[in-house]
Amino acid sequence: MKVLHASAWYPPHHLGGTEVYVAGLASQLRARGVDVRLVKPWHGAPIADGAHDGVPVRTYVVGAERTAAQFAGLAPHAGFETFETLLREERPDIYHQHSWTLGLGAPHLRAAHALGIPTVLTVHTPNVACLRGTMMRFGRTQCDGRIEVRRCGACWMEARGAPRPLAEALTLTPIGARASSHVRHKRAGFAQMIASADRIVAVAAWLRQALAANGAPAERLVTSRQGIDVELERALRQGPAGPASGPLRLGYLGRWHPTKGVDVLIRAVRALPADAPVRLTIRGLPHGAEEAAYEAAQRRLAAGDPRIEILPPVGRADLALALRTLDALAVPSLWLETGPLVVLEAQAAGLAVLGSDCGGIAEFIAPGGRDRLFPAGDAAACTRAIAELAADVDRLRADRAPRAVRTMADAADDMMRVYQDLV
Repeated sequence: MKVLHASAWYPPHHLGGTEVYVAGLASQLRARGVDVRLVKPWHGAPIADGAHDGVPVRTYVVGAERTAAQFAGLAPHAGFETFETLLREERPDIYHQHSWTLGLGAPHLRAAHALGIPTVLTVHTPNVACLRGTMMRFGRTQCDGRIEVRRCGACWMEARGAPRPLAEALTLTPIGARASSHVRHKRAGFAQMIASADRIVAVAAWLRQALAANGAPAERLVTSRQGIDVELERALRQGPAGPASGPLRLGYLGRWHPTKGVDVLIRAVRALPADAPVRLTIRGLPHGAEEAAYEAAQRRLAAGDPRIEILPPVGRADLALALRTLDALAVPSLWLETGPLVVLEAQAAGLAVLGSDCGGIAEFIAPGGRDRLFPAGDAAACTRAIAELAADVDRLRADRAPRAVRTMADAADDMMRVYQDLV
Protein backbone atom coordinates (compact mmCIF):
# COMPACT_ATOMS: atom_id res chain seq x y z
CA MET A 1 0.00 0.00 0.00
CA LYS A 2 1.30 3.45 -0.93
CA VAL A 3 0.15 6.41 1.18
CA LEU A 4 0.94 10.01 0.31
CA HIS A 5 0.79 12.24 3.38
CA ALA A 6 0.46 16.00 2.92
CA SER A 7 1.35 18.43 5.69
CA ALA A 8 1.85 22.19 5.57
CA TRP A 9 4.88 21.78 7.84
CA TYR A 10 7.29 18.92 8.40
CA PRO A 11 10.71 18.28 9.95
CA PRO A 12 13.44 19.29 9.76
CA HIS A 13 12.25 22.78 8.81
CA HIS A 14 9.41 22.81 11.36
CA LEU A 15 8.85 20.92 14.61
CA GLY A 16 5.46 21.55 16.20
CA GLY A 17 2.84 19.15 17.51
CA THR A 18 1.31 18.29 14.14
CA GLU A 19 4.72 17.75 12.56
CA VAL A 20 5.78 15.43 15.38
CA TYR A 21 2.51 13.53 14.98
CA VAL A 22 2.84 13.12 11.21
CA ALA A 23 6.49 12.07 11.44
CA GLY A 24 5.67 9.54 14.15
CA LEU A 25 2.75 8.17 12.17
CA ALA A 26 4.92 7.84 9.07
CA SER A 27 7.52 5.90 11.03
CA GLN A 28 4.96 3.50 12.46
CA LEU A 29 3.27 2.96 9.10
CA ARG A 30 6.60 2.15 7.49
CA ALA A 31 7.18 -0.44 10.21
CA ARG A 32 3.90 -2.03 9.07
CA GLY A 33 5.10 -2.28 5.47
CA VAL A 34 3.38 0.83 4.09
CA ASP A 35 5.17 2.80 1.36
CA VAL A 36 4.96 6.26 2.93
CA ARG A 37 5.67 9.46 0.98
CA LEU A 38 5.20 13.05 2.06
CA VAL A 39 4.46 16.25 0.18
CA LYS A 40 4.48 19.76 1.62
CA PRO A 41 4.08 23.32 0.35
CA TRP A 42 7.04 25.67 0.27
CA HIS A 43 6.88 29.44 0.47
CA GLY A 44 9.97 30.81 -1.24
CA ALA A 45 12.51 29.77 -3.83
CA PRO A 46 12.20 26.10 -4.88
CA ILE A 47 14.22 23.58 -2.89
CA ALA A 48 15.33 20.09 -3.84
CA ASP A 49 13.27 17.09 -2.82
CA GLY A 50 14.78 15.10 0.03
CA ALA A 51 13.95 12.67 2.81
CA HIS A 52 13.44 12.67 6.57
CA ASP A 53 13.96 9.50 8.62
CA GLY A 54 13.62 7.40 5.50
CA VAL A 55 10.45 9.09 4.22
CA PRO A 56 10.77 10.74 0.77
CA VAL A 57 9.70 14.39 1.00
CA ARG A 58 8.63 16.37 -2.05
CA THR A 59 7.79 20.06 -2.10
CA TYR A 60 5.79 22.40 -4.33
CA VAL A 61 6.12 26.17 -4.33
CA VAL A 62 3.15 28.30 -3.30
CA GLY A 63 3.19 31.46 -5.38
CA ALA A 64 3.24 34.90 -3.82
CA GLU A 65 -0.17 35.90 -5.21
CA ARG A 66 -2.78 36.26 -2.48
CA THR A 67 -6.44 36.85 -3.37
CA ALA A 68 -9.45 36.84 -1.07
CA ALA A 69 -10.75 33.65 -2.71
CA GLN A 70 -7.38 31.96 -2.20
CA PHE A 71 -7.24 32.95 1.45
CA ALA A 72 -10.76 31.59 1.89
CA GLY A 73 -9.70 28.29 0.36
CA LEU A 74 -12.19 28.65 -2.46
CA ALA A 75 -9.57 29.05 -5.20
CA PRO A 76 -6.20 27.33 -5.71
CA HIS A 77 -3.05 29.25 -4.87
CA ALA A 78 -0.62 30.38 -7.56
CA GLY A 79 1.51 27.43 -8.65
CA PHE A 80 -1.19 24.88 -7.82
CA GLU A 81 -0.56 23.00 -11.05
CA THR A 82 2.77 21.81 -9.59
CA PHE A 83 0.88 20.06 -6.82
CA GLU A 84 -1.47 18.46 -9.34
CA THR A 85 1.48 17.18 -11.38
CA LEU A 86 3.10 15.76 -8.27
CA LEU A 87 -0.13 14.03 -7.31
CA ARG A 88 -0.40 12.38 -10.72
CA GLU A 89 3.23 11.27 -10.59
CA GLU A 90 2.87 9.68 -7.16
CA ARG A 91 -0.60 8.22 -7.77
CA PRO A 92 -0.91 6.79 -4.23
CA ASP A 93 -3.45 4.24 -2.99
CA ILE A 94 -4.40 6.72 -0.24
CA TYR A 95 -4.03 10.49 -0.05
CA HIS A 96 -3.86 11.61 3.61
CA GLN A 97 -3.93 15.38 4.28
CA HIS A 98 -3.09 16.91 7.67
CA SER A 99 -3.49 20.66 7.12
CA TRP A 100 -6.11 23.24 6.16
CA THR A 101 -4.20 26.30 5.04
CA LEU A 102 -3.69 28.49 1.96
CA GLY A 103 -0.88 26.22 0.76
CA LEU A 104 -2.66 22.97 1.60
CA GLY A 105 -6.42 23.08 1.89
CA ALA A 106 -9.70 22.42 0.10
CA PRO A 107 -8.32 22.62 -3.50
CA HIS A 108 -5.67 20.00 -2.71
CA LEU A 109 -8.11 17.58 -1.12
CA ARG A 110 -10.51 18.15 -4.02
CA ALA A 111 -7.79 17.46 -6.59
CA ALA A 112 -6.99 14.07 -5.05
CA HIS A 113 -10.66 13.20 -4.81
CA ALA A 114 -11.20 14.16 -8.48
CA LEU A 115 -8.46 11.70 -9.50
CA GLY A 116 -10.37 8.92 -7.78
CA ILE A 117 -7.79 8.53 -4.99
CA PRO A 118 -9.34 7.61 -1.62
CA THR A 119 -8.90 10.64 0.64
CA VAL A 120 -8.36 10.98 4.38
CA LEU A 121 -8.24 14.31 6.19
CA THR A 122 -6.96 14.48 9.77
CA VAL A 123 -8.12 17.66 11.49
CA HIS A 124 -5.47 18.85 13.95
CA THR A 125 -6.68 22.38 14.72
CA PRO A 126 -9.99 24.27 15.04
CA ASN A 127 -9.41 26.44 11.96
CA VAL A 128 -11.58 24.27 9.69
CA ALA A 129 -14.60 25.71 11.52
CA CYS A 130 -13.37 28.74 13.48
CA LEU A 131 -12.39 32.13 12.03
CA ARG A 132 -10.40 32.95 15.17
CA GLY A 133 -8.71 29.57 14.96
CA THR A 134 -9.17 28.96 18.69
CA MET A 135 -12.77 27.71 19.12
CA MET A 136 -13.02 30.02 22.15
CA ARG A 137 -16.11 32.22 22.01
CA PHE A 138 -14.97 35.85 22.24
CA GLY A 139 -11.66 34.39 23.39
CA ARG A 140 -13.09 33.34 26.76
CA THR A 141 -15.37 30.31 26.74
CA GLN A 142 -15.37 27.04 24.83
CA CYS A 143 -17.47 27.13 21.67
CA ASP A 144 -19.40 24.24 20.13
CA GLY A 145 -17.91 25.14 16.73
CA ARG A 146 -21.14 25.60 14.76
CA ILE A 147 -20.49 27.99 11.87
CA GLU A 148 -23.20 30.67 12.09
CA VAL A 149 -23.04 34.03 10.35
CA ARG A 150 -24.09 36.35 13.19
CA ARG A 151 -22.30 34.84 16.14
CA CYS A 152 -19.11 33.92 14.23
CA GLY A 153 -19.02 37.33 12.58
CA ALA A 154 -19.30 39.10 15.94
CA CYS A 155 -16.61 36.90 17.46
CA TRP A 156 -14.30 37.59 14.51
CA MET A 157 -14.80 41.37 14.77
CA GLU A 158 -14.20 41.31 18.52
CA ALA A 159 -10.88 39.55 17.89
CA ARG A 160 -9.93 42.51 15.70
CA GLY A 161 -10.58 45.14 18.33
CA ALA A 162 -14.33 45.84 18.36
CA PRO A 163 -15.87 45.73 21.86
CA ARG A 164 -18.19 42.74 22.15
CA PRO A 165 -21.52 44.67 22.37
CA LEU A 166 -20.52 46.74 19.33
CA ALA A 167 -19.35 43.68 17.42
CA GLU A 168 -22.68 41.94 18.03
CA ALA A 169 -24.60 45.02 16.91
CA LEU A 170 -22.50 45.51 13.78
CA THR A 171 -23.46 42.09 12.44
CA LEU A 172 -26.87 43.57 11.63
CA THR A 173 -25.42 46.49 9.63
CA PRO A 174 -23.61 46.91 6.29
CA ILE A 175 -20.40 47.43 8.29
CA GLY A 176 -20.60 43.78 9.31
CA ALA A 177 -20.81 42.60 5.70
CA ARG A 178 -17.11 41.77 5.55
CA ALA A 179 -17.31 39.58 8.63
CA SER A 180 -20.42 37.88 7.29
CA SER A 181 -18.62 37.22 4.01
CA HIS A 182 -15.73 35.57 5.87
CA VAL A 183 -18.14 33.33 7.75
CA ARG A 184 -19.89 32.28 4.53
CA HIS A 185 -16.53 31.49 2.99
CA LYS A 186 -15.67 29.38 6.04
CA ARG A 187 -18.94 27.50 5.67
CA ALA A 188 -18.33 26.98 1.94
CA GLY A 189 -14.85 25.64 2.64
CA PHE A 190 -16.27 23.24 5.21
CA ALA A 191 -18.80 22.01 2.65
CA GLN A 192 -15.95 21.37 0.19
CA MET A 193 -14.14 19.42 2.88
CA ILE A 194 -17.14 17.17 3.41
CA ALA A 195 -17.56 16.68 -0.34
CA SER A 196 -13.90 15.69 -0.89
CA ALA A 197 -12.95 13.65 2.19
CA ASP A 198 -13.78 9.95 2.25
CA ARG A 199 -12.80 9.87 5.92
CA ILE A 200 -12.37 12.75 8.37
CA VAL A 201 -10.21 11.95 11.39
CA ALA A 202 -10.76 13.95 14.59
CA VAL A 203 -7.96 13.74 17.15
CA ALA A 204 -10.17 14.88 20.05
CA ALA A 205 -13.75 14.27 21.16
CA TRP A 206 -14.66 17.98 21.17
CA LEU A 207 -13.39 18.26 17.59
CA ARG A 208 -15.52 15.36 16.40
CA GLN A 209 -18.55 17.02 17.99
CA ALA A 210 -17.80 20.29 16.18
CA LEU A 211 -17.37 18.50 12.85
CA ALA A 212 -20.67 16.67 13.33
CA ALA A 213 -22.44 19.90 14.35
CA ASN A 214 -21.53 21.38 10.95
CA GLY A 215 -22.82 18.45 8.95
CA ALA A 216 -19.91 16.01 8.68
CA PRO A 217 -21.56 12.59 8.10
CA ALA A 218 -21.21 10.23 11.05
CA GLU A 219 -20.24 7.32 8.79
CA ARG A 220 -17.19 9.24 7.56
CA LEU A 221 -16.03 10.53 10.95
CA VAL A 222 -13.27 8.69 12.79
CA THR A 223 -11.93 9.51 16.26
CA SER A 224 -8.25 8.70 16.66
CA ARG A 225 -6.48 10.48 19.47
CA GLN A 226 -2.88 11.55 19.27
CA GLY A 227 -0.10 9.44 20.74
CA ILE A 228 3.52 9.98 21.64
CA ASP A 229 6.56 8.50 19.94
CA VAL A 230 7.08 4.86 20.91
CA GLU A 231 10.80 5.22 21.64
CA LEU A 232 10.22 8.41 23.63
CA GLU A 233 7.54 6.68 25.67
CA ARG A 234 10.03 3.96 26.60
CA ALA A 235 12.66 6.54 27.56
CA LEU A 236 10.18 8.44 29.73
CA ARG A 237 9.05 5.31 31.55
CA GLN A 238 12.62 4.19 32.23
CA GLY A 239 13.57 7.31 34.14
CA PRO A 240 10.73 8.45 36.42
CA ALA A 241 13.01 9.86 39.15
CA GLY A 242 12.59 13.61 39.60
CA PRO A 243 13.69 16.23 42.15
CA ALA A 244 14.26 14.66 45.58
CA SER A 245 13.82 17.79 47.63
CA GLY A 246 13.45 21.54 47.47
CA PRO A 247 10.71 23.72 45.97
CA LEU A 248 8.12 22.58 43.47
CA ARG A 249 9.73 22.42 40.05
CA LEU A 250 7.16 23.53 37.50
CA GLY A 251 7.95 23.62 33.79
CA TYR A 252 6.58 24.79 30.45
CA LEU A 253 7.63 23.22 27.15
CA GLY A 254 6.08 24.49 23.95
CA ARG A 255 5.84 27.29 21.45
CA TRP A 256 6.11 30.99 22.17
CA HIS A 257 2.63 31.69 20.83
CA PRO A 258 0.00 33.91 22.49
CA THR A 259 -2.56 31.08 22.42
CA LYS A 260 -0.26 28.97 24.61
CA GLY A 261 -0.91 31.22 27.62
CA VAL A 262 2.64 31.56 28.92
CA ASP A 263 1.78 35.07 30.13
CA VAL A 264 -0.97 33.58 32.32
CA LEU A 265 1.57 31.20 33.86
CA ILE A 266 4.12 33.95 34.52
CA ARG A 267 1.52 36.22 36.09
CA ALA A 268 0.31 33.34 38.24
CA VAL A 269 3.78 32.65 39.62
CA ARG A 270 4.51 36.33 40.20
CA ALA A 271 1.28 36.59 42.24
CA LEU A 272 2.50 33.95 44.71
CA PRO A 273 3.98 35.12 48.02
CA ALA A 274 7.68 35.87 47.67
CA ASP A 275 8.59 32.93 49.90
CA ALA A 276 6.39 30.40 48.03
CA PRO A 277 8.49 27.25 47.38
CA VAL A 278 8.07 27.27 43.59
CA ARG A 279 10.48 27.41 40.66
CA LEU A 280 9.22 27.84 37.10
CA THR A 281 11.36 26.86 34.11
CA ILE A 282 10.18 27.97 30.66
CA ARG A 283 11.60 26.39 27.54
CA GLY A 284 9.85 28.01 24.60
CA LEU A 285 10.31 27.49 20.89
CA PRO A 286 9.77 30.61 18.72
CA HIS A 287 8.56 30.46 15.13
CA GLY A 288 8.04 33.65 13.16
CA ALA A 289 7.82 37.33 14.05
CA GLU A 290 4.63 37.10 16.12
CA GLU A 291 6.07 34.47 18.42
CA ALA A 292 9.39 36.33 18.71
CA ALA A 293 7.52 39.44 19.82
CA TYR A 294 5.48 37.44 22.32
CA GLU A 295 8.65 35.85 23.71
CA ALA A 296 10.24 39.26 24.19
CA ALA A 297 7.13 40.50 26.03
CA GLN A 298 7.16 37.49 28.37
CA ARG A 299 10.83 37.91 29.12
CA ARG A 300 10.04 41.46 30.21
CA LEU A 301 7.11 40.24 32.30
CA ALA A 302 9.27 37.65 34.07
CA ALA A 303 12.25 39.95 34.60
CA GLY A 304 13.25 40.50 38.21
CA ASP A 305 11.55 37.40 39.62
CA PRO A 306 14.28 34.93 40.65
CA ARG A 307 11.76 32.08 40.75
CA ILE A 308 11.33 32.17 36.96
CA GLU A 309 14.04 31.06 34.55
CA ILE A 310 13.81 31.03 30.76
CA LEU A 311 16.07 28.50 29.07
CA PRO A 312 16.66 27.49 25.43
CA PRO A 313 14.13 25.09 23.85
CA VAL A 314 14.57 21.34 24.32
CA GLY A 315 15.28 19.07 21.37
CA ARG A 316 13.37 15.82 21.08
CA ALA A 317 16.48 13.84 21.98
CA ASP A 318 16.77 15.68 25.31
CA LEU A 319 13.07 15.77 26.21
CA ALA A 320 13.09 12.79 28.58
CA LEU A 321 15.99 14.26 30.54
CA ALA A 322 14.35 17.70 30.72
CA LEU A 323 11.10 16.24 32.06
CA ARG A 324 12.97 14.33 34.77
CA THR A 325 14.04 17.65 36.30
CA LEU A 326 10.40 18.61 36.95
CA ASP A 327 7.62 17.76 39.40
CA ALA A 328 4.81 19.15 37.26
CA LEU A 329 4.25 20.44 33.73
CA ALA A 330 2.09 23.48 32.95
CA VAL A 331 -0.12 23.62 29.84
CA PRO A 332 -1.95 26.97 30.23
CA SER A 333 -3.42 27.16 26.70
CA LEU A 334 -5.98 29.81 25.76
CA TRP A 335 -7.51 27.81 22.94
CA LEU A 336 -8.95 24.34 22.35
CA GLU A 337 -5.94 22.09 21.95
CA THR A 338 -6.49 18.84 20.08
CA GLY A 339 -3.79 17.22 22.21
CA PRO A 340 -1.44 18.43 23.24
CA LEU A 341 1.19 15.73 23.04
CA VAL A 342 3.16 17.30 25.86
CA VAL A 343 0.40 16.27 28.32
CA LEU A 344 0.86 12.63 27.37
CA GLU A 345 4.64 13.01 27.56
CA ALA A 346 4.39 14.46 31.06
CA GLN A 347 2.07 11.67 32.18
CA ALA A 348 4.40 9.02 30.77
CA ALA A 349 7.20 10.61 32.80
CA GLY A 350 5.10 10.47 35.97
CA LEU A 351 4.66 14.24 36.31
CA ALA A 352 1.61 16.04 37.58
CA VAL A 353 -0.07 18.24 34.96
CA LEU A 354 -1.37 21.78 35.52
CA GLY A 355 -3.60 22.67 32.59
CA SER A 356 -6.41 24.82 31.25
CA ASP A 357 -9.82 23.24 31.70
CA CYS A 358 -10.76 23.14 28.02
CA GLY A 359 -10.38 21.10 24.85
CA GLY A 360 -8.03 18.17 24.63
CA ILE A 361 -6.23 19.09 27.84
CA ALA A 362 -9.38 18.46 29.86
CA GLU A 363 -10.01 15.24 27.92
CA PHE A 364 -6.61 13.89 28.94
CA ILE A 365 -6.89 14.81 32.62
CA ALA A 366 -9.32 12.96 34.92
CA PRO A 367 -10.99 14.92 37.75
CA GLY A 368 -9.20 14.69 41.09
CA GLY A 369 -5.89 12.97 41.61
CA ARG A 370 -2.51 14.62 41.19
CA ASP A 371 -3.32 16.91 38.26
CA ARG A 372 -4.91 20.34 38.41
CA LEU A 373 -7.21 22.14 35.97
CA PHE A 374 -8.10 25.84 36.01
CA PRO A 375 -10.29 28.04 33.76
CA ALA A 376 -8.40 29.12 30.65
CA GLY A 377 -6.85 32.55 31.07
CA ASP A 378 -7.64 32.80 34.80
CA ALA A 379 -4.27 33.72 36.33
CA ALA A 380 -5.70 33.92 39.86
CA ALA A 381 -7.07 30.37 39.60
CA CYS A 382 -3.74 29.25 38.18
CA THR A 383 -1.96 30.82 41.18
CA ARG A 384 -4.19 28.85 43.56
CA ALA A 385 -3.55 25.61 41.67
CA ILE A 386 0.22 26.14 41.78
CA ALA A 387 0.04 26.83 45.52
CA GLU A 388 -1.85 23.55 45.99
CA LEU A 389 0.79 21.62 44.06
CA ALA A 390 3.57 23.28 46.06
CA ALA A 391 1.87 22.38 49.34
CA ASP A 392 1.53 18.79 48.14
CA VAL A 393 4.98 18.44 46.57
CA ASP A 394 6.18 15.70 48.94
CA ARG A 395 3.22 13.48 48.01
CA LEU A 396 3.70 14.25 44.33
CA ARG A 397 7.26 13.00 44.57
CA ALA A 398 6.39 9.94 46.62
CA ASP A 399 3.64 8.93 44.19
CA ARG A 400 5.57 9.73 41.04
CA ALA A 401 5.29 6.84 38.62
CA PRO A 402 4.93 6.58 34.82
CA ARG A 403 1.34 6.45 33.61
CA ALA A 404 0.18 4.36 30.67
CA VAL A 405 -0.46 6.63 27.70
CA ARG A 406 -1.43 6.29 24.07
CA THR A 407 1.44 6.02 21.57
CA MET A 408 1.81 6.48 17.84
CA ALA A 409 1.67 2.70 17.49
CA ASP A 410 -1.98 2.94 18.60
CA ALA A 411 -2.63 5.79 16.17
CA ALA A 412 -1.01 3.83 13.33
CA ASP A 413 -3.23 0.84 14.06
CA ASP A 414 -6.26 3.14 13.77
CA MET A 415 -5.04 4.51 10.44
CA MET A 416 -4.33 1.06 9.04
CA ARG A 417 -7.96 0.15 9.68
CA VAL A 418 -9.11 3.35 7.95
CA TYR A 419 -6.88 2.74 4.93
CA GLN A 420 -7.88 -0.90 4.58
CA ASP A 421 -11.52 0.12 4.70
CA LEU A 422 -10.97 2.46 1.73
CA VAL A 423 -8.83 0.38 -0.65
